[in-house]
Amino acid sequence: MLEGSDLTITLDLFVVSLLLASLLFLFCLVLAKRKYSFLKRVNPNFDLKKLLILSAATVCFLRVMSFIGVIAMDLANVRAHYSLKPASSHAERDTANNVHP
Repeated sequence: MLEGSDLTITLDLFVVSLLLASLLFLFCLVLAKRKYSFLKRVNPNFDLKKLLILSAATVCFLRVMSFIGVIAMDLANVRAHYSLKPASSHAERDTANNVHP
């Protein structure tokens, strides 16, 4: 470790709310896994109920991963540099160059 470097991580309300949402979706993922295991044990054939449970588990997994990604970008202070205004329009360029049709 480097001496004299203090690593501080600040948790704001946004990060805490994303952590809570991730935990809730992780809980739903565990419930879906248990339900799928139970249905597989009762009936080993693949049916519509198992497909529904697997799709719900997939959605929960993707949500958890996206929340973790947003948290990681927020903690790393990644900022998007974009502007909603166009850089220049055709009318501004024409008047700036004194070109008239």
